[in-house]
Amino acid sequence: MNACEMAIEILRKTDDGKDLCLRHFWLVENAVNGLLNDRGNDEFCKLHEQVVAEEYKKPYFHEIKHLTIDYKSSIFWKDEQIELYDFAYAFSKEGKKAALELAERCKHLEKIGAVVNHASVVWHWSKYKDKKKGRY
Repeated sequence: MNACEMAIEILRKTDDGKDLCLRHFWLVENAVNGLLNDRGNDEFCKLHEQVVAEEYKKPYFHEIKHLTIDYKSSIFWKDEQIELYDFAYAFSKEGKKAALELAERCKHLEKIGAVVNHASVVWHWSKYKDKKKGRY
C-alpha cells in the first residue's frame, strides 16, 4: 500500500481528518506530498496502523490532560470547543502557557459546577474566577 492509499484510509476512518490532532493531520498531508524522512514515514505507518485498528486516540495538546487541538487549531476541553489559536501561536512557549491557563480555568469551572464552554472560559471568566462551589 502506498502513502496515498494509506492516507485515504486514515482520512476515511477519521471523518476526513477531523478526528486527527493537528500534528497527525499535517503528517498525513506531508506523507501524500512525499515530504517525510525515514522517521516521519515510520510515524505515518504507525498512525495508519492505529487508525485502521481503531486504536487511535487524539493526543492531549501540550500533554495537558483533557485539552486537545484539531486540524483548524480549535482548542477543546473534553470535546467542548473553548478557544481558537493561531497555528504558530498554538505551539509556541506562549501558546503552551496560555493552554495551561485554559486548563486551570476549565478545572475551576468544573469544580464549582459551572458549564465549561468558550463563554465561561474566555468571555465571562471574571464572573467565575473567584466563585466557590454552587449552581451557575
